[in-house]
Amino acid sequence: MNTELLAQLYQSYTGEAPTSIEPLPGAGSNRKYFRLKGKESLIGVYGTSTEENRAFIYMARHFSQKGLPVPRILAEATDQSAYLQDDLGDISLFQLIKQGRESGNFSDEETNILKRTIRLLPQIQFEGSKDMDFSYCYPLATFNRRSVLWDLNYFKYCFLKATGLEFQENLLEDDFERMADTLLQIEPQVFMYRDFQSRNIMIREEKPYFIDFQGGRKGKIVALTLSLVMCISFSNTTFAYADNENISSSAEASKVNWWKIGWIILSDYVEKLIDLDGQSEKDSSWAYLVSPSIEYNTGDMGPEVYFRPEVDNSVGSIRMHGHRIIFVDIFTQIALILSDASGDTVSQATTGTNQYMFYTKKAGDSSGTWKAQFVSTETYKWQLYYAHYYNANARSSVPMTEDGFYFGDNNRVYQFSVAESYRLNSLPPEVVDMTQLNAQFINPADGKTVDYLKDFNAGDQVHFSDIIIDISYDATEDATTFYFTEDTYEENIGWKFAGNLLDQYSAGDVLNLTFDVLNVGNYQGITFESLDYFEAAYAHNNGAAYPNIQDYQ
Repeated sequence: MNTELLAQLYQSYTGEAPTSIEPLPGAGSNRKYFRLKGKESLIGVYGTSTEENRAFIYMARHFSQKGLPVPRILAEATDQSAYLQDDLGDISLFQLIKQGRESGNFSDEETNILKRTIRLLPQIQFEGSKDMDFSYCYPLATFNRRSVLWDLNYFKYCFLKATGLEFQENLLEDDFERMADTLLQIEPQVFMYRDFQSRNIMIREEKPYFIDFQGGRKGKIVALTLSLVMCISFSNTTFAYADNENISSSAEASKVNWWKIGWIILSDYVEKLIDLDGQSEKDSSWAYLVSPSIEYNTGDMGPEVYFRPEVDNSVGSIRMHGHRIIFVDIFTQIALILSDASGDTVSQATTGTNQYMFYTKKAGDSSGTWKAQFVSTETYKWQLYYAHYYNANARSSVPMTEDGFYFGDNNRVYQFSVAESYRLNSLPPEVVDMTQLNAQFINPADGKTVDYLKDFNAGDQVHFSDIIIDISYDATEDATTFYFTEDTYEENIGWKFAGNLLDQYSAGDVLNLTFDVLNVGNYQGITFESLDYFEAAYAHNNGAAYPNIQDYQ
């Protein structure tokens, strides 16, 4: 009877009767699956639970409308007891990574498809939740306290007890109770994919597609992230070890670096939760995005932060750069990586705080969501900038709400402030330490870091004196680094000079240097200034030798 109904739906959709109807292996529900062949190959589904069918049909259509990788609903019975969907083939992620599952050593192909799959998941969770009617969810509309405790106990029974790991059950249950209370108080709420595992990921034309999401519901993002990390990092039920019969093979599962995969998930969710768009402007010729100050590698954030800006299909240019709050930390660098809509890297560079990466889009470059990636391996605060010019020849500065930038030659970007009354003192200080020197590049009127000095003009000399708090020599670079303290921002600053200077200087010594103030550019009546040492440092970033300390004594 059910196959007759599916045959009717097939003929109604294609205009022809199916030539064959083949039953497919059952799944973890009361729904039965069939492959209907004929004019085209489709999947037919029949289920006695119309509520479950109703949930899947609604979600599949909702996700499809948002361009998410799920099967389309092509036809459905009036009572929603049966429906037709796209045929995504027979290859699941579980099958595709068989070699890695069994050996514990994943090939590059397997690793790449795993990463692609994992990184698609946040799109389902966040984009899929937009305008979604959660009343269709089955069997529950929300991820409540009972759901949290069920998942936590699933972890206990299917991992901890199954693998024989020692734990104190009463203390674990206390932790579960506290965790449930905490998780249910945290926002935001998104769509939670309740059955994210390798058998529910189909691979067609090397692209992952999600199925079996009808059990999803509205839930807290932190609960989602926790369950994913537990599932990916520990459990044998997802991805590589999604085989309950082989749950005893946990020793083999330990060969897989699930923590690394779990971090991929976390980084993508953190990216969604942190609003990087501190300021943004857009008109008919350009779009500009600015992050708030992002602190790298402090224990609460990894080294990678992303913009994912929408880029149209027209020829244009893209610039990326970062600025340090501490201007005098001249040797700090940040890696800039630009990827197109397909995920391929189109440009990358390592720049200093006053340098930018420039890329001209070519005709035919894909449009959509590109990835602008900012990476730092050190513990630094950066403000990140991404500009897309629809006019490839646009070279003017980008006006911001409170500050602006001038893009000069040699991949240099100069920051200025529109605030008035910048130069406050008639006479410059005779001697400055590191904190005072940095303050020379901050406009007290608005606190903006700028590329000119407060009390000095081009042609002046700046006398620097400060205590060396640490010193080191790198034989590979053949350079000595002197470290000083910047008190305002409580950071240590490293200045580099050519050669091994450890026999001349030690920690605790006072270093006295003299710098010349240089005119390094002009824009709309603004004179940009720098120190000769800083310019030598920029030259080094472009391939020149490290500056010699004798030149500043």
